[in-house]
Amino acid sequence: MILQLMIMILKNLNYNMKNYCIKIIGNTNKIIFYNTKSVLLSILEKNKIKINYQCRYGYCGLCRVILKKGIVRYIFIKPIAYAHPGEIFPCCCIAMNNITITLY
Repeated sequence: MILQLMIMILKNLNYNMKNYCIKIIGNTNKIIFYNTKSVLLSILEKNKIKINYQCRYGYCGLCRVILKKGIVRYIFIKPIAYAHPGEIFPCCCIAMNNITITLY
């Protein structure tokens, strides 16, 4: 009974996970596919995309990129660093759907 319950839970987890993609425009024209709600900076790092960062909390603004398409959500609060319209901080946000970004 417990084994059947565990199998059912695992199937539901896999069913609810969606596949997303990040399209990167600029020096690195690349498309990354992923199925986790990780912080955007972590996904970029795991895929060997070089991006400057320091604080990982939205304080310094070094990781800023331009969001061309899609929706992101900040995981705690909005970053403290100043962002121009259309800029996001990958260190503290997650993608809510497929996104397109431009690296500086």
